[in-house]
Amino acid sequence: MSKNQLKPKIVAWYRARREGGALWSAMLQRVTRLVEQRGLPDDFFLDRERGDEALAALTNDVFTDCDARPIGRAPFQGRTPFQAYTLDDMPEPRIRMFTFDGRHSLTWDALKRQYARNCAAWPDLAQRARTWEEVGVAVRAVARPVDPTERPLRWWIPGLRRALPIEQVADELRERGQTDVTEAVRELLQRCGPQTASKLTHHVQEIRGERRDGETSDLAMDEEGKSFYPSYHYQKLDDVPWHSAAAGHNAWKGRETELSIRREIAAAWAALNPLERTLLEAVANGLKYHEIMARHPDRFRNPEAVRYSLDRVTSGFVERCARAFDLQADDSVRLQELTELIWDVLAQSSDAE
Repeated sequence: MSKNQLKPKIVAWYRARREGGALWSAMLQRVTRLVEQRGLPDDFFLDRERGDEALAALTNDVFTDCDARPIGRAPFQGRTPFQAYTLDDMPEPRIRMFTFDGRHSLTWDALKRQYARNCAAWPDLAQRARTWEEVGVAVRAVARPVDPTERPLRWWIPGLRRALPIEQVADELRERGQTDVTEAVRELLQRCGPQTASKLTHHVQEIRGERRDGETSDLAMDEEGKSFYPSYHYQKLDDVPWHSAAAGHNAWKGRETELSIRREIAAAWAALNPLERTLLEAVANGLKYHEIMARHPDRFRNPEAVRYSLDRVTSGFVERCARAFDLQADDSVRLQELTELIWDVLAQSSDAE
């Protein structure tokens, strides 16, 4: 028997009321591990401080719930959890799931109760909780799920546009003084591609100045996969300045007129077949490989096929435009400016349609 197993300690405590200290210590280890793995912020702990005292208090809450609070939902059916674990001879993995790891586990219930107590005591935390609710309403009003079966859900506003880093757009909105949640959510999704509600809430809170310095996460913040960007387009991105559409046009007027630029880009776009245009739209909106595979199961059977096609289509599209302006492949700064201008022009054309 492993010394970290809970079941023998639970059975001993429930039947004979002995070895309570060993059981409590084992539960404290599990609670501490959960908190560290999820990187929970201080807002969910006693006095908003995630220290040894707060972890012990949280463990006390969970222990009391398991030992003395009958719970109506399955699998407890009006019994205390320790009683259900013992009488049903529940295996160790299920005990851990219902107590610590599951979405509706007793530990998460205790964390949410402590968070509610903190919201009642600290007005700034209560405001952040209200922002969570406002973002949930706003995202359903202005966007739709990328894939309704995906978890966590990612939301988007369909359309062809170049996806910017969300941190950059959030900084712009904060400097602009944007406080309307719906408009902030709309602009973040339009300019940054698909996002989860959790990540949107995180940045809306930062835009509205509701976060203290150094805070980086909230309860159950989602693990975010990185959106793909072809290396040809965005190599050395940190070294290249970002341009608005107007700045990009002004930078190129010395070489070609704006009208001729639009004509070349339109010709390159018209030369693409429907599938290639779909792939470019996927790049612009930051979709993931498995989403493209799901939309074209007859064409893509593995992520490598998606990556190969994306590299071919996107690099070929930009190279055709670059040749029209006598650019060389090693002129990375000018290629970056051209790429930005391409997405600006195509996004405007898509919005017009």
